[in-house]
Amino acid sequence: MYASLPYDTRKDFAPVSLLATLPLLVAAPLKTPANTIPELIEYAKAHPDKLTFASAGNGNTSHLAGEMFKTATGTKMLHVPYKGSGPAVVALLSGEVSLMFDSISTSLPQVKGGKLKALAVTGEKRSTLLPDVPTVSEAGIKNFVVNGWYGILAPADTPKPIIDRLSLAFSDAVKDPKVSQQLAEYGYETLRDNARRFCGTHRQ
Repeated sequence: MYASLPYDTRKDFAPVSLLATLPLLVAAPLKTPANTIPELIEYAKAHPDKLTFASAGNGNTSHLAGEMFKTATGTKMLHVPYKGSGPAVVALLSGEVSLMFDSISTSLPQVKGGKLKALAVTGEKRSTLLPDVPTVSEAGIKNFVVNGWYGILAPADTPKPIIDRLSLAFSDAVKDPKVSQQLAEYGYETLRDNARRFCGTHRQ
C-alpha cells in the first residue's frame, strides 16, 4: 500500500515533536446487532462477511484499525472505503454500514446525540469524554491499541539548533492550559510532559 512513496519516512525527515494522540471509537448504528465488543465478535464469527466497516479511505487509520481487529479476533468483515471521514460517518448514520473505527472527535457528537452507539475506544485507557465506554483491551482483545497521532516533522537536513528551538516551542505550546483544554474537549490527549518525544525517538 505504501511501497511506492516518493520519500523515505525514516531518512527524509527529522522528528521535531509529538503533540497529541487521538484514540479511535468503535461506533455503530443503532440497528447493528451488537452492543459490546464480545457481541460484535460473536455475531461476526457466526455471520462471516455479513458485517461491513467503513473507513475514510484505503490505508487510512480507520481502515487499518478494522483490518487489525479482524486479524486479532479471527473474524471476517467487509471493508467499505469512502472519500473521507465525513462521507463515512454519513453512511454510518444511515445504517449503510455496520460499524466504523472512527476518530473519537468525529463520532462523539453523534454518540452524545443518541444517533450512534459506542462499543469501545481503541486507546490504552478510557476516554475522559466517554468514561463508561471500555477500551477494546478491556473488552477482551488484549493489547489492542490504535491511536492517531499528530506530530511535527522537518526536512532531514534541518540544523539541530533549529530542531531544538522548534521542539521547545511546540512543547511549550501544548503545556499551555488553554491549548490542552481545547484539544481535550475533542478527545485529543496532549503529551504535555513528553512533547519532545516523537515516535519513541528524540535528537540528542
